Amino acid sequence: MTVPASRSVAGRFTFSDVADPFRLRPEPPHVHGYAWRRSEPTASLVLIHGFQSHAQWFAEAGDFLCDRRFSVYALDRRGSGSSPGERGHVDRYRDWLEEVADVVQRAREEAPDAPVHLIGHCFGANVAMGAALTQSIDVASIIMLTPGLYVLPDYTAAEKATIAFRGLTGSHVLFRAPQEDHLRCRAFPARGAVSRRRDRGDRSVGRRKERDLTTLVTGATGFIGGRLVSAFRERGDEVRALVRDPARAQNLAQQSVELATGDVENADSLAAAVEGVDRVCHCAAIVSEWLSPAVIRRVNVEGTRRLLDASAAAGVSRLIYLSSLAVLGSMHHRGTDESAPYRETGDAYSDSKIESERLVRGFAERGDVATVIVRPGFVYGPGDRLVLPRLIQSLVDEQFTYVGSGDKLLNIVYVDDVVQAVLLADEQGVPGAAYNVTDGTRTTLREFVTFAAEYLGLPPPKRSIPPAVAWALCYGLKGFAKLTRAKEPPRLNRARMKFLYYNQHYSIEKAKRELGYQPRFDYREGLPLALDWFREANLLPKGVQAAAHG
Repeated sequence: MTVPASRSVAGRFTFSDVADPFRLRPEPPHVHGYAWRRSEPTASLVLIHGFQSHAQWFAEAGDFLCDRRFSVYALDRRGSGSSPGERGHVDRYRDWLEEVADVVQRAREEAPDAPVHLIGHCFGANVAMGAALTQSIDVASIIMLTPGLYVLPDYTAAEKATIAFRGLTGSHVLFRAPQEDHLRCRAFPARGAVSRRRDRGDRSVGRRKERDLTTLVTGATGFIGGRLVSAFRERGDEVRALVRDPARAQNLAQQSVELATGDVENADSLAAAVEGVDRVCHCAAIVSEWLSPAVIRRVNVEGTRRLLDASAAAGVSRLIYLSSLAVLGSMHHRGTDESAPYRETGDAYSDSKIESERLVRGFAERGDVATVIVRPGFVYGPGDRLVLPRLIQSLVDEQFTYVGSGDKLLNIVYVDDVVQAVLLADEQGVPGAAYNVTDGTRTTLREFVTFAAEYLGLPPPKRSIPPAVAWALCYGLKGFAKLTRAKEPPRLNRARMKFLYYNQHYSIEKAKRELGYQPRFDYREGLPLALDWFREANLLPKGVQAAAHG
C-alpha cells in the first residue's frame, strides 16, 4: 500500500508516493516499518530508532535518501509516542535482534546486489550492533548515532540525513552530535558478521569476500599526489596512479603501485583508469598564471569533467577533489570560512578551480558520485620544487623584499597535514562539502621568512616597498613581459603579490568539527623538515650547504 503525500498519518507524518508501510509479522506482536524502495539501489539502509527518538525522522529522511539512490527500510521496532498506527509491543531484547535480521533479509531479497548498512540511533545503535554480532546477517557497516543529532532544532532533515549517512565508507562508525565533541568520528575494527566491501557491493551474491579498496590518484608524480599515494598504501589500499609517462614514474612502480597510462585530456584513458576503482583522489592540475587560459581550462576544468563522467559511469563510490583556497578570491581574508562565495578574479588558475568546484558539487548533488572538496592553502614540505626553492634563492641573492610591513598573515599548511585532511575527507567528509585546510595558526610572512633565513644561516631580509609601488610594478612588469612574449612570468606578479601583500587567514573550524582534522605541524616544525630535505637532495644553492650543515 502506498500512502499519498497529502495524507497525514496519526497527525504526525506525511509520506511521498515512495513510502510504503509494511509489517514484518502479520500476527501479534506486530512489528511495523516503512520502506522507500529503489529498483537498483546503490545500497540498502536499515534504520532503527531508540526509545525516545521520533520515528518521524524516518519520514523526513526517507525521500531524501531514496532520491540519492538508496533503498531505506525504517524499522519501527517498538513504537515511540510519534509512531503511527498500532504499536508493536516487543519486550525481549533477542526479539528485537531477530527483527533486525528479518529486515536485513527483506532488503537482501529485494535488492540482492546492494550492500546493507545498519543505522541505529541511541538505543537503536545498541540493537544494530547486537544484531550484527549475534545474528546470521551480512552487513557492510554499522552507523551509530548519538541522541544530540536529533534534538537540535536548527538541523534540517537533509542535514541530519547527510551527516548520518556520510559514514557508509567505514566498517563501524560512531557519530556524535555537535554538542558532543563536534561530530568527531571514531572508527571501530570490524568483527563477527560485519564485513568490509566496496560501497557499491560485490556482484557475486552469496560469495562475498573481504577486499581492499582500490584508489586511483591523479597527479601522483607531483608533490602532494606522491605523498597521498604513500598514505593510501599505508592505509591498506590498492593504489593505481594515472601517469602520462610510466618511465618517469618508476619510483611509484617500485612501491607496488599500479600505473595507468593516460591523462585527463583523454577520455578513453580515464575510462580504463577508473575501471574497478572504489575511490578517486583528483590532484592533477596546471598551477600557472602564465600559460594561456584556454590551456589551463582544458586541463583543470574539462579534465575534471571527463574524470567525473568516467567515475560515475564506472560506479566509483567517492571522489576527493584537491582544490585551492584561491577560489575565495585575491583579497584580504581574516578568518574566511566555507560559507564565503566564490570570487572570480580573472586569474586563469583561480577561475578554473572555481568552475571545477561547481562541477564537482553538481555530481554530488545529483547523486552521481559522492564528491568531497579539500582546499589547502600554501603547501610546503619535503618534495616541494615550486615555491620554497624560489624563496630560498631570493634569500641567497638578498633580493627578497616585503610589501609593506611583512606582518600579513599566511595560509600555510605542511604537506602531511594536507594528506591527513584528504584521508579524513575520504572517510568522513559530507558529499558536496568543501573544507578549508591550513595549519590553523596566525603566522606572519615575516615570521616565516625570518625563520627560514636563520635556519639556513642567512641574514633575514629587511627591505620593503609600499604596496602602491608594488602593485604598479606588478602590472607594469606583466605588461612588458606580455609585450616581449617572455616565456617566464615576471618576478613580481599577481600570484606573488597574494603571497606578499594580502592577509590570508582562513577558518578551518569546519574541517576540525566535521572531519576531526587536527594540524600537527606549524612552521617551526615543518620548515626544518623541508629545508633538511632540500639539503639532503642537494637542491640548496652551494653557498647555503655549509650553513645548513652547521
